[in-house]
Amino acid sequence: MKEKHSGVFFIVLIASVLIVILLVVFFAKRDLDEVQETQSQISVGEEKAQDLEEGVNMYNDADQQRFDNLDQELNY
Repeated sequence: MKEKHSGVFFIVLIASVLIVILLVVFFAKRDLDEVQETQSQISVGEEKAQDLEEGVNMYNDADQQRFDNLDQELNY
């Protein structure tokens, strides 16, 4: 009778360890997916920021050109 109980205890112990391992893997996978999604959003944000910066630089260059033209006209 005692051997039967130790066998059941051993099976329950192994099952518990497997459940814990599966839970750890599940939550690690979920966290990894969230990190990858966040990195993707950051990349998109960086691209948009770079596009915006290029647009601002083009606008500033055009603005500077207009000021230079006005300055030349005033000096004549």
